[in-house]
Amino acid sequence: MLAKRKSPYSCRDSAFAGFTLIELLVTLAVLAVLIGLGVPSFREMIDENRMATQGNDLVYTLRQARALAVERAAPVSVTAIEGNWNKGWESLLDYDKNGSITTSTADAFLVRTPAAQLPDLKHINVDATATRVTFLPDGTLSAASAISLELEPQSSSTARSRTISIALSGRVEIAKS
Repeated sequence: MLAKRKSPYSCRDSAFAGFTLIELLVTLAVLAVLIGLGVPSFREMIDENRMATQGNDLVYTLRQARALAVERAAPVSVTAIEGNWNKGWESLLDYDKNGSITTSTADAFLVRTPAAQLPDLKHINVDATATRVTFLPDGTLSAASAISLELEPQSSSTARSRTISIALSGRVEIAKS
């Protein structure tokens, strides 16, 4: 039987076994390239999620207001705070059914969603000419025409904007633009 000869250059069994400096540098270079490719995609994913979250929050509020208008048989409005959607929004029920929805004691104040509760709102521009969306007791929109709210990212990201459409029938939809 032949005995297996050890090579004098082999260090596998010695105390000096490990990675060489070149192997470590090559590994770090490959890792740096992979991270460089992944970070922009991650930023885009964050921007997309911000847009989706903000759009879904506003759509939820609008759908909830429509359902409440039908349930209570009274008009319900979703109004931009201080006339600016970027500052948040609030829902009001025309409890006394006088056609004037205000924050008076007769009208019910339902939900206030200020920008402080919406951390992603500072990253999104809400472009809309309408500062109030009112649903009638039958669930239809009180406006003369459909309303559209555009949510656009403030940064120069590649995130696509969102369009919230409210039809005259009261149906609320969100779509990527």
